[in-house]
Amino acid sequence: SLGSVLLLIATGLAITFGVMGVINLAHGELIMIGAYSAYVVQVLMPNYIDVSILVAIPIAFLVSGSVGVLIQRYVIRFLVGRPLETLLATFGISLILQQTVRTIFSPLNRQVISPSWLSGSVEINEIFSLTYNRLYILIFALLVFICLQLVLKKTSLGLHVRAVSQNRAMAKAIGIRTERVDAMTFGLGSGIAGIAGVALSQ
Repeated sequence: SLGSVLLLIATGLAITFGVMGVINLAHGELIMIGAYSAYVVQVLMPNYIDVSILVAIPIAFLVSGSVGVLIQRYVIRFLVGRPLETLLATFGISLILQQTVRTIFSPLNRQVISPSWLSGSVEINEIFSLTYNRLYILIFALLVFICLQLVLKKTSLGLHVRAVSQNRAMAKAIGIRTERVDAMTFGLGSGIAGIAGVALSQ
């Protein structure tokens, strides 16, 4: 289950690095935003804990993805081709996001309650059993990975992402709006990080 979460985290990082060549040091904070999104959804839906996780997944994707798009539009795009400045800028953004969350939620840990259908375990034999939440995280990570593959292989966004990652100058020459592709790619990678945060909160 931990490997599944790391798969989601690494996938988000790989998308942004593969297309834009950006090492995003604020990626961990985007995971944090996804986890806090799950917490906020549970606070707003105290009587519907069993379905809150299903609501939290798309909300975490949208919130983290939106933050990622804002980072790309207002910081990263001005630092294209300058890897050291990008590292420093994303490190600064990570500190800002950490302090913002501390200010809003306090530095104390916040508990995300697992739904009842995630509790319990399946017993293989007398000494070996697997908890449902770990199994669901594994299945969930595989589903996200399959959906991402379908997006990259079967949609126009995926075609543009692959074109820009292979040859940015040629993609721009044939009319692909590379700035928009960069923003969407950064948002997609950030959204996947937010989803990983929801999984990690369980």
